[in-house]
Amino acid sequence: MLDSQFKLCKCCKVKKPTLDFYSSPRTKDTLDCWCKSCRAAQHAKNWRKPDFQNRVRKSRQARDLRVRYNLTPEDKEAIFRAQKESCAICHRHLSLGGGVSFDRVCIDHNHVTHSVRGILCPACNRAIGFFNDNPKTCRRAAEYLELDGAFDLEVYHLLAQEQAAAPFKIAVLGGV
Repeated sequence: MLDSQFKLCKCCKVKKPTLDFYSSPRTKDTLDCWCKSCRAAQHAKNWRKPDFQNRVRKSRQARDLRVRYNLTPEDKEAIFRAQKESCAICHRHLSLGGGVSFDRVCIDHNHVTHSVRGILCPACNRAIGFFNDNPKTCRRAAEYLELDGAFDLEVYHLLAQEQAAAPFKIAVLGGV
């Protein structure tokens, strides 16, 4: 084998085939400086540390905020505080611990302009999602909810009878 098909692992100091290294865009040769077995052992060792999983989770959340909404965790916290730690729609209190946790709140954004509108509880976020973020549909739903709740079947039957008789009236009058 050619010497270019081997690489020295900086951890175990053993010369190994390049296939034993993960790719890495951060290095000149585009290969990780540690071999796969050393990297796996290091990962397993780190994963057992009490705060490692928490740090990984927070790092992923920060990256997700930046990529999706162009926000930092501090921006999210500022919006959260500006809304008095409550949902922008139902005003349900959102807490940093207990109840709906701060990590589980939803960043609401305009799907066309991608601008952030505010922070919602998961229930309100799902609700506007079911309405496809359509303000007219949300207003009609609000009007519907404000009805007294008594569906008048007599009016429905009268309207149905009028609609059923309408084609007959047109035919008798010499229409269609």
